[in-house]
Amino acid sequence: MAKNVTGNPLILDTAETVYATGGRECRIKAIKYIGTGDEASCILQDGAAREIWRGKLGDVSVDGYQDSDYFGDRGFISDGLIVATIDNGIVLVYLAGVR
Repeated sequence: MAKNVTGNPLILDTAETVYATGGRECRIKAIKYIGTGDEASCILQDGAAREIWRGKLGDVSVDGYQDSDYFGDRGFISDGLIVATIDNGIVLVYLAGVR
């Protein structure tokens, strides 16, 4: 599955992918990290490089291949969105809106 920053959810698969910066706020409803290996991790940052979410997989044979959080229908507002690190797999970011 390839990166897609125009749909909802956003599909992000590459570190340093920038979705929104420069004062563009996005409201994030949910984040799901789907990795392909043990101990894989993914870190998302806002436009000021502050960590806003960290996903970490354990032993995929026991815990499965995903880590996710749901932030409610209103979600939370982030001033920008950057994939700081992603070991493998993809991260799905479900948006409630962008300003």
